[in-house]
Order: sequence, then C-alpha cells, then structure tokens
Amino acid sequence: MTSGNHILEFDRSMKGADGRECEKGCLINIPKSIVLSAQLRAMRWTRGLASLSGAYPLIVRGGSVSIGDRLSIRGTQGRVEIGSVEGGELTIGDRVFINWGSTVVAHLAIAIGDDCRIGELVAIFDTSHHALEPEAAVKTSRVSIGRNVWIGRGSIVFPGVEVGDNAVIAAGSIVTSNVEPNTLVGGTPSRPIRTLRSEPGWRRT
Repeated sequence: MTSGNHILEFDRSMKGADGRECEKGCLINIPKSIVLSAQLRAMRWTRGLASLSGAYPLIVRGGSVSIGDRLSIRGTQGRVEIGSVEGGELTIGDRVFINWGSTVVAHLAIAIGDDCRIGELVAIFDTSHHALEPEAAVKTSRVSIGRNVWIGRGSIVFPGVEVGDNAVIAAGSIVTSNVEPNTLVGGTPSRPIRTLRSEPGWRRT
C-alpha cells in the first residue's frame, strides 16, 4: 500500500478498468480520495468530490451532515475527526481545507463557510461537554464560521462564537467571543489585533 492509495479486495464479480474479471482475492489499488468521496456520497453527506492525504478521518455519525464540493482533508500526522452526533447538524461549504488532528463534530450546530482554512490541531466546539459544578448546565450553542476564514494551528473555538467573513484567528488562540469580519484576532482569550484588507471575491489558497 502507498500513502496515497487504499487497497481493496474484490471478488470475481468485479471487473478492472480493462474490462477483465478480477480473480477472487485479487487486490485493486484505488486512490484514497476516490474512496473517501464514494464513502461521503454513500452516507449522503455530499454530492461533490473530496481529496485526502494521509490517514482517513474519524467519521462521527448520528446527526445531519452537509458538505459542499472539494473538501480537502490532510491526515499526514494525525486523523481529522469530523461529523455530528444525534441531534447535531454540521454544514461545510465548498473548497474547505481541514488539516491533521483537527476536530469538527457538531452536537447542536456548526456551520463553516466556503473557502475556509482550518489549521492543524484546531478544535471547533458547540458544546462544553461537561458541567463545571453540580448545579451548572452543560453549555451548548451554535457556532458559525464565515467565508474565507483562516483558523491557525492549535486554536479552539468555543460554543456560541460567530466568526465573520475573511477573518483570521492566530495560532494558539482561545476564541470565546465573536470575531468581526476582516479582523485578525489572537491570544488567550482572543482579542482583535488589526483590521485586514479584503477585496470582493478574493479567497485564500
């Protein structure tokens, strides 16, 4: 097996690209991106294409997931966790990139706009998961990430946060409050650093 391919075992009923029958137990080498795209389509998560390098993502099923075209996942140094639990809703736009070790699992609702870049080891949470004290409730609140947002390595986005279009979250930030569009934020907790210049239709690549 190569790092970019997945080995599948088929029975005799399968045929190769040349139309010849596959002998029972033979191995066919299929690019990982094709396998991932087929899996996401089979789960009705997307009608588009996906690309993958490295390890397959850890897929969490149970809720609703809608993914746009050309999702790109890099799992070269750690698996990406993606999906939604029962009652949760995850929405991801077109051309979104998610780097290794990141967690994007909806318990209520997480929405990520087109052309977003999510760095390594990023966590986007719409729930606090546990109560802090005996009488305290678990906080669960929707998270919205706008279009063309870049979230730097190791950042955490907390429940209830809204991030505006074209914003940038510096590496290692703890985001507990809303981020205005076209704004660079950073720190623990994050604070505005400066306003960013933007142009209509521009997107990060």
